[in-house]
Amino acid sequence: MTTYKINDFYDQVSMKLTVNWQHPDAEAGIREMSMFWSGHPAENAHIEKHFDFFVRVMADRAYALSREDNWDFSPKKIHQLVFDSEGFCGSDKPWIRLSSFVDESADVDWEFEKIEGEKP
Repeated sequence: MTTYKINDFYDQVSMKLTVNWQHPDAEAGIREMSMFWSGHPAENAHIEKHFDFFVRVMADRAYALSREDNWDFSPKKIHQLVFDSEGFCGSDKPWIRLSSFVDESADVDWEFEKIEGEKP
């Protein structure tokens, strides 16, 4: 089992993903999930390239799903939401697990002011 810490540049969102690379379906599953998404590496690219691409897609999806509502989803629920959605392998796979998810980012509330011109 290998655990990866995934975080954004500002360390406001982080998650842990565990992959059992010894499981016979792990490499094929990662490659299949990677290949589903536009911009994926070539089919015969090394598994590290597919894994890197997949992790970025998965992390974006986990973050987006966590932001859909103002619910505070548990890591188990986020794992289920991500891996049961289209393009992923299903949350029941024993070789991959999203085991932690922390989001300390704030919602963006835009402010604006008119600095020049007439009213619309």
